[in-house]
Amino acid sequence: APQDWFSIASHLDEIWTPSDFVTSSFENRLSIPVKTVPIPLYVPEHCDLEQRAENSVVKCLAMADGRSSFHRKNLISAARIFVRAFDTRSDAEMTIKLRNADEFPGFESELKSVIGGHDNVSIINQSISNSDRWRLISEHNVALSTHRAEGFGLHLAEAMALGKCAVATGWSGNTGFMTDSNSMLLPYSLEPVIDPYGIYQACDHMRWAKVDEDAGIEALRRLNKDRDLIQTVGARARQDVISSLSGDTLENAVAGLPS
Repeated sequence: APQDWFSIASHLDEIWTPSDFVTSSFENRLSIPVKTVPIPLYVPEHCDLEQRAENSVVKCLAMADGRSSFHRKNLISAARIFVRAFDTRSDAEMTIKLRNADEFPGFESELKSVIGGHDNVSIINQSISNSDRWRLISEHNVALSTHRAEGFGLHLAEAMALGKCAVATGWSGNTGFMTDSNSMLLPYSLEPVIDPYGIYQACDHMRWAKVDEDAGIEALRRLNKDRDLIQTVGARARQDVISSLSGDTLENAVAGLPS
């Protein structure tokens, strides 16, 4: 974590973070307790958990808000992986859900260049309601994230709770609930933090992940070849995250606070 984040610590008794990944970046640099309290996951009652994307088509969903840094979320790699994996095949589709993209015209230009004339890739660039977001996730069967770093990875957990197959960089906060048995974790290498959009200011000690795009291509092609694998991994994911992110940890943390 950047040093300038720690100035507020003198006003706090304790810090709760959403993942062990975040806790590890704080705890050795503070004198106050740092505790991992994962974000509880509550699937809306109105959300149809049995809704599945059409099995004859691999439908990938990637999501990011520009104010969280498009470079950190690394949607360019996600788009490039999909395009290289499937080109213009009619049995594969991708939706890229954006927000605040108009604030970063350089990113929009690069993304459109990667997508080119592939009409099996669509872009949604707007804010949507919470219910529409859950509906959008339910309409796809693969959640793709090629992030450089995640504090938690809420969109991945939500997709997994709906029985979707998550394909993501195997590093940072999402590994608190993603495993090799309930998702497809992609290999990576670490590199210095450089954010061309200026959301994150680099320091000498800061590193984040560079996903292995060839492994991502292989993963998507494997899912396209074995549609049953999408359902099998998704079912295991749903069971695991609903159990592990039930909110018990938060309830226990609150119960342990001084009255």
